Amino acid sequence: MIFIGLVIAAVVLDPSNVEPAELSRPSKPASIKHATVMVSDYPRKAVKAGEVGYVVVRYVIGTNGKVSDCAIRHSSNSAALDEKSCAIIKRWRYLPALDAAGTKIPDTREQHFGWQIVGRGGCSDHRPATTMPSTEVICITAAAR
Repeated sequence: MIFIGLVIAAVVLDPSNVEPAELSRPSKPASIKHATVMVSDYPRKAVKAGEVGYVVVRYVIGTNGKVSDCAIRHSSNSAALDEKSCAIIKRWRYLPALDAAGTKIPDTREQHFGWQIVGRGGCSDHRPATTMPSTEVICITAAAR
């Protein structure tokens, strides 16, 4: 039997990790309207295989508030965890970013996911050295029973 639990769901979208040339620089950045991370998000096959890791994704919030263009910036070395990280992000909805004239514009963001299995270290144990220490992580934890 596999027990999957969500330990931490700190949703902090930190655009400070994005290179300045790639930011859309909105006057009013996109704001979160709906974001969920569910207990069932840890892929069963990854739990069974003991896969853990840290994923950094970069994505674009469109003028319609939907997420697109999700790309892996740092891989966990698990295709299942990398793919699920983008799948989670693509469920989220935003109020679009606005430029100085109040026109909706795309906004580029980054999000960090820590995937862990109880007894195999914490989410920060798998964090890549290149990430900024102030960035918070969505930490998803599973336990095999």
